[in-house]
Amino acid sequence: MSLGVVFLTPQTEPALALVVRGRSLLIGRDAACGLRLPEPTVSARHASLKKRGSVYLVEDEGSKNGTLVQPLGALTPVLLGPEAPRVVLSGDRLFLGNVALELIIDDSPFRDREVTLLAGPSEVPRAIVRRALEDAGFEPNEENINSAVAELLDSEEEEVRARRRREETPEFIAPRVERNISPQNPFPLDVSLSLMALVVITIAAGALYRLIVVGNLLPL
Repeated sequence: MSLGVVFLTPQTEPALALVVRGRSLLIGRDAACGLRLPEPTVSARHASLKKRGSVYLVEDEGSKNGTLVQPLGALTPVLLGPEAPRVVLSGDRLFLGNVALELIIDDSPFRDREVTLLAGPSEVPRAIVRRALEDAGFEPNEENINSAVAELLDSEEEEVRARRRREETPEFIAPRVERNISPQNPFPLDVSLSLMALVVITIAAGALYRLIVVGNLLPL
């Protein structure tokens, strides 16, 4: 069995996708991570995927914003506890900060789905930033993409807005996340073109990805 990852943010057609090679994958923004996500709400070492026998496990690695798992067909995502790995199945979704991923476990993960298949994890940061800019109506050049990726991977970690509320317990947060996920419009956009233009012009891309993707996945 192979593990395929579909990037649900940025929300594009066809979606970016990746086949995970090896038995483990560390996800975060740190240079030591096999999969680096250029998003300030993702921790340096956010979560990991590991193959144990014939199953895959996801584990939160002590992230600030937590890792949520939404099983296929479930309405309510589950917030993982510390040192509490969880078995994931094909069709499950992961939420890491403002990033949403879908897992596909199959001998040929994308045979029935049109995706833009990336050759490896090293292509992910540039592909995400390029797609985000293009979908916002910009024509990025290589210098802008490289600068934006570097800035986003090194930017100060941000908390998702829901965690700033008085009610910060997992029991409160998970149902609020569920109410903002629906098959009709799973990831409402929160795009600010004026700020985006400023980011592109100055290449101060600390907020680039956050502005384009799911800015209000977790509402105020």
